[in-house]
Amino acid sequence: MTLNNNKLKVVIDTNVLLVSILENFKYFRIFEDVQSNKVDLFVSNEILTEYTEIFSKRLFS
Repeated sequence: MTLNNNKLKVVIDTNVLLVSILENFKYFRIFEDVQSNKVDLFVSNEILTEYTEIFSKRLFS
């Protein structure tokens, strides 16, 4: 993985991620910046586990 030193390096909290994926919320820009590679997103195994748990609960409950 190559990091661009000019990019903002971010860790996104699960709650922020949840509201950022919805286009009609003001935080959608965060999701767009991640998708368009404008920021470097950093996650740990613990964060990925939390993302998975929360999204599974929200999507399949």
